[in-house]
Amino acid sequence: MSRRFCAIGLGLLLSGCGFVSQPGVDAGGSADVLGPPGLEIGGADDSGLGFVSWRDGTARPTIISGPQGGQHIWVSAHIRGLWPKKISLSVGMHDFLTGALVLPGDVTRIVDLTPYPDDYEYQGFIAYVSNPCAIADRAIRVEMVASDLYGVATSDSAVVTPQWSYPCGP
Repeated sequence: MSRRFCAIGLGLLLSGCGFVSQPGVDAGGSADVLGPPGLEIGGADDSGLGFVSWRDGTARPTIISGPQGGQHIWVSAHIRGLWPKKISLSVGMHDFLTGALVLPGDVTRIVDLTPYPDDYEYQGFIAYVSNPCAIADRAIRVEMVASDLYGVATSDSAVVTPQWSYPCGP
C-alpha cells in the first residue's frame, strides 16, 4: 500500500515539473507606458459612490455614521500614471488652522483601481473620524498618497469643511 502512495506522490511531483508561470494581471507597468503620475482627491455621495471634486475648496462633505457605530467621511480619487493593481492608498486629515491630526489618524489600504475614461478611479475610501464635533464646520485638510507596486507615487490634498447633522454642545 505504501508503494501505491509513493507512486501517486511521485506522479504528482513530476506532473508539475513542466509548468511555466505566465505573467498575471500584476505584470507590467512603467512610466513609459502609463505616463506621468497624478492624483485628484475628491469625495463621494453619501452612499460612498461616485466622484465629487474638491478642487474649489468649497466642499462640505457629510460626516457619515457607519453601521458599526463609527463615523467617517467618504474620500474618492482619480489616479493616473500608476499601475492599477494593488495600489497602496493612504488618507489622513489635519485641522487646517492648527495642523492637529484628526483622530484616529491615517488609514492605509491596498486596493485595485477601476478604469475611468482618462485615468483610474477609486470610490468610497473611508476616512475615520473619532469625534465629529471636533471637525464639524471647521476647515480640514484631507491628503491622499498613492503608490504602486513599482514604487511610483503621487499625492494630492484638499481643504474641506465637513458637516455633522447631530448636535454638538456641552
